[in-house]
Amino acid sequence: MLFRSCRAIASRAAELGCMVSTGTDAHISYDVGRLGRVRGLLESLRFPQELIATTDADSFLEALRRAVVP
Repeated sequence: MLFRSCRAIASRAAELGCMVSTGTDAHISYDVGRLGRVRGLLESLRFPQELIATTDADSFLEALRRAVVP
């Protein structure tokens, strides 16, 4: 159920051109940085790379700049 909801939200975000941020929501240390499921989801949707704010440090900083400076 949760995965289906995430898929629907990501799909709609792509349709609307909304930027997204990814993460693990880890609750235990060894899960931090395990992004395989979210990467797989976005790849299956062919989610535009330019809309993923957390692709790398530069894309994240640019997303922050755009959010702060209109």
